[in-house]
Amino acid sequence: MLKLGGALKVPRKALSDADYAYLQMYENWATPYPRPFQERLAALINLADDYNVKAAPAANSDAGLTVAAAGDADPLITPPLYGQLAALRKRVLKERDGTDAPNKSNWLHELNLTRGTG
Repeated sequence: MLKLGGALKVPRKALSDADYAYLQMYENWATPYPRPFQERLAALINLADDYNVKAAPAANSDAGLTVAAAGDADPLITPPLYGQLAALRKRVLKERDGTDAPNKSNWLHELNLTRGTG
């Protein structure tokens, strides 16, 4: 289970310090960045770009999928990369060669990896 903060908030002055600290734990779930969940989500989002340059079985196995999915000749349906046209990017967190993506904490990464989308 991944508990995420939401848009509805209790006013700060209505909370005790202990209650506020407890709620902040869920608001700051993505720190330190990137969390293992975000890395796995990025690998799944990046599969769409991998399929464009590799055969499906190679892309599936490189993404660290289960044995059954890794050898499958059919590509998986991947989550969309929101904002890719505006950002002129096709990947998040990692490039095709495994190096870190430039500006991996910018709005594109935040939108796709920390806001519950993807």
